[in-house]
Amino acid sequence: MRSLRLLASISHRPEKVLLAVFVLALAVQLAGQAGNSGTAPSSSAASTTQTPVPTLKVATRLVSLEVVVRDRQGRSVPGLTAKDFEVFEQVQPKKERRPQSISVFRAVNWAELKAASPKPAQLPPGVYSNLVNAQTSAVPPTVLLFDGINTDIESQLEVHQQMVKMLSSIPADVPVAVFLMGDRLRLLQGFTTDPKLLREAAAKTLVVGQTAPDQDPTDDPNSLSAKLEGTPNLPPGLLTALQNFEQKTFVLAVTVRTDKTLDALRGIARYLDGYPGRKNVLWISTSFPLMFWPSDQGFSGNSADLRDFQGDMQEVGSALMDAKIAIYPMDAGGVRTQSMFEASARIRQPSSGARMGQSIQREDTLRQGAQQVMSDLADQTGGRVCLNDNDLGDCVKKAVDDANSYYELAYYPDAGDFHGEYHTIIVKTAHSGVHLSYREGYYARPLDKGESKSAKGAQAADPRLQRAACEDPLTSTAILVMAKAIPPDEAGAAKYFLAIDPRMLTFTGPEAGTRELGISVAACTFDRTGQPLQYLQKNSVTKLNDQQFAVASHAITQTFQFAPKSGIHRVRLAVRDAMSGRIGSVDIPYQEAGHAVSAAAPVVPAPAKP
Repeated sequence: MRSLRLLASISHRPEKVLLAVFVLALAVQLAGQAGNSGTAPSSSAASTTQTPVPTLKVATRLVSLEVVVRDRQGRSVPGLTAKDFEVFEQVQPKKERRPQSISVFRAVNWAELKAASPKPAQLPPGVYSNLVNAQTSAVPPTVLLFDGINTDIESQLEVHQQMVKMLSSIPADVPVAVFLMGDRLRLLQGFTTDPKLLREAAAKTLVVGQTAPDQDPTDDPNSLSAKLEGTPNLPPGLLTALQNFEQKTFVLAVTVRTDKTLDALRGIARYLDGYPGRKNVLWISTSFPLMFWPSDQGFSGNSADLRDFQGDMQEVGSALMDAKIAIYPMDAGGVRTQSMFEASARIRQPSSGARMGQSIQREDTLRQGAQQVMSDLADQTGGRVCLNDNDLGDCVKKAVDDANSYYELAYYPDAGDFHGEYHTIIVKTAHSGVHLSYREGYYARPLDKGESKSAKGAQAADPRLQRAACEDPLTSTAILVMAKAIPPDEAGAAKYFLAIDPRMLTFTGPEAGTRELGISVAACTFDRTGQPLQYLQKNSVTKLNDQQFAVASHAITQTFQFAPKSGIHRVRLAVRDAMSGRIGSVDIPYQEAGHAVSAAAPVVPAPAKP
């Protein structure tokens, strides 16, 4: 792969066509963002606020909030201005509450944007992009995420019984996508307003063979240790060793599905990042415990046995917040009683009343921990949790209503050292009788300057980029990317030209008259079944003087060439900004790219170098 090049260095080659298309599409996108910026602020508000202007990012921090304002009846409250809000930050563990100056304010009402939306840009044959044509809909997208690995089969059946009511709670003009979380995240239906397609997708959400995921093996009547209890003449220590093994297997199973759940949420964040405005993810699940101790069978019960996923959840929550995604967790189990007291339940017979109490306590602890995950994630992202409610249709309606009308506030924080400390956000309004819903804080991650100056080498693989390129079911949209296959420099190679939106990249501040940009470009190839075949990555760091930085406002370009393996059906090209971690990716059908050359076909000669 050649080093990073700027627009000024492009000569009259096929790549210039892509650049022209890119600039046109970018102009349309900017027009769409202007139209989607919401209702214009009143004259009194305009003097104290700033309208965001798309510019190149220079290593700075801007905290953005989507604030939903409801009255006592749960209806949206329109007509507020920046002067109606106050924003404060409180850095933990310090208790000082510092006021913040609102730099950006806009009222977003999707119902008023339909007429202002421009037509999406049309791409010529052979040019592929992850450009989000949000202008085709006047309402924000909604994702239904059915969680098959954290939801017991009984709760899944309950969801299916409510499916029609849930879908009918979504207005006809709201585009909905349906995902299923099983062994991997699967897209069952892309964004559509067709009720027939949504019903067909929802009918495929049942994960067959799922058992109660959070039942401690100590209480499982089907466990091998339960069946061996009371068996005479067992070898000494056999039952204890078996119980210990079952506990370790249980811990491993919870850890694996927790990792899969967090990976799925990361993938959804990467996919929705490029969509404008506030997005809803309706997570239908019984969740998983954020932390737990295995039972005392074979374990010491000390801190070394604690399984804690809080750090991973914080990182996922930050990714969701950065993508302006509000999570609406919905407990598919509804109102539940202790499993021991259900008429149809098979329980492991306790040997004493104390053991029965321990079993009830274990179930309560796991259930409360799982519900706490839901509540924390909803609070962290500005959504609402739906627990102990057997009417999921009402939960869906509330989530959709929240996304249709809200206020966007943004400010540059003036407190904290940005070394991972937690910043609590407090938003107040002088209007009485209203409820504000917004994300309640963020972890102040330091800007990763070390990554852009990484000494890992130009070929060092980035696991986050590799995951987005090879494992995500859909492309990432945080960085706008356009790509086209071009003639390779050597026989048998595959070569692609990429144009990257510089507004979504981060440049370091000027030092000694130069700015620095670090990006990674990768390619992942897939066969016809969707299995990845190979992964390749190239890292680059480029220094720009003032003149080059000005030219970079049009587009950043790259070429990527590699020797493909046989059996390729599709190629995904991905770009990651080293400073912010944002990712953009685009899929290109390999056959259509013209790389599948028969044995009798002549090899296209490499073009003359300019």
